[in-house]
Amino acid sequence: PADGYTLLVRAEGFYTAKLATPGLAYEFSDFEIVAPLAVSSYALIVPADRGWRQLADLKKVQREINVGTLDLGIGVYSAMAAKLSRALGIRSQTIPFKGGSEGLRAILSGEIDAYFTTIGTTQTVKDSPKVRVLATTSVKGSHDFLPGVKTFQELGLPDMVVSSSYSVNVRSDTPAAIKEQLSRAVQ
Repeated sequence: PADGYTLLVRAEGFYTAKLATPGLAYEFSDFEIVAPLAVSSYALIVPADRGWRQLADLKKVQREINVGTLDLGIGVYSAMAAKLSRALGIRSQTIPFKGGSEGLRAILSGEIDAYFTTIGTTQTVKDSPKVRVLATTSVKGSHDFLPGVKTFQELGLPDMVVSSSYSVNVRSDTPAAIKEQLSRAVQ
């Protein structure tokens, strides 16, 4: 209801779900952002035992690379995997996982070759001897969460700038005074 008591915390899944399943019972215009929460970019991580120390090493792989994703079909993760494959001229196959922890287990155990994950999740494994962080999808200079890790942009792949935004939303027809009060409260 458009009463200001029912809120939606929205992430990229809100968009990709509708794009993948147009029959869902909402339109993007049904909701309005009342407060931004965060923007997150992603990192590409690989098992350290593969010997891939830099992004260019993936070009030398003579087989299909298995890239773990958190979506089926259309989604930000599979789109990043496809962009990377095109940009590097490599063959890849996406392996969908149900959640971030499942994907991390697969990368740590060497079950998959690569994994796109959020910067926040990358923080939990960046110092592990089992993982190597090859690049981030952020814009150069936008953060220092992963010191020493270059962006895809810096590595010559300008189309690999990707981020997801998170926000608090209400129904578009929520009264303006309530939207304003919620925005102030969240800020």
